[in-house]
Amino acid sequence: MSGTPTLARPRVSAAALLLGLLALALNLRAALAGYPPLLEGVRSALGFSAGAAGLVQTGAVLMMAAGPFAGSAVGSRFGRERALVAAVGLVALGSALRGIAALGPLVAGSLVVGFGIGVAGVLLTGVVKEHLASRAGAVTGGYVVAMAVGSTLSSALAVPLAVVLGGWSLSLAAWAVPAAIAAAAWAGIVRRLPRAAEAEPRAALPWRDGFARLAAVHQAAASLLV
Repeated sequence: MSGTPTLARPRVSAAALLLGLLALALNLRAALAGYPPLLEGVRSALGFSAGAAGLVQTGAVLMMAAGPFAGSAVGSRFGRERALVAAVGLVALGSALRGIAALGPLVAGSLVVGFGIGVAGVLLTGVVKEHLASRAGAVTGGYVVAMAVGSTLSSALAVPLAVVLGGWSLSLAAWAVPAAIAAAAWAGIVRRLPRAAEAEPRAALPWRDGFARLAAVHQAAASLLV
């Protein structure tokens, strides 16, 4: 028989996919949840009001609500799996930016973190549907728990990290490390996944569907619970 043999990429096990997704999910609330416990220290260091300090978190949450719109487009264009690497990379980048103890980096970093989380959230759901559809319920429950665990750990460790590392900004920046590790690990998994023959067409947003509008309002409200 003639012909050139085709080398298939090694398959990725469901367990590896699940662990990768859980590692990503741990970082989808942690970076924002670490800010409220440090609020008084931030106000004292930067000299602004409680309202202004609260607006930093509000801006991040609004960017998190806007992220899914971009996430759908980017996922369709480049593939959800690869786009998810970039989205969690944004969380790491924004967290690192907040390591600079000044108002500008704090605001900019928080907006980047919120946007990255919003983009990653919608991509994560799509990846589960694509690769783990038979276990979608259990996997979805798992990554929701992982987000809650990340949020709880971040809130609990925010002040101790500030004491150990020497300041509120370094405490916020510390969450760049697990986000970068998770993104790098997921990138390794993505390299082993078979690529689709062509990018999937971008679906129109169902704004005329009443249920879809209610679902959008529900998801936006849920995003406020950081």
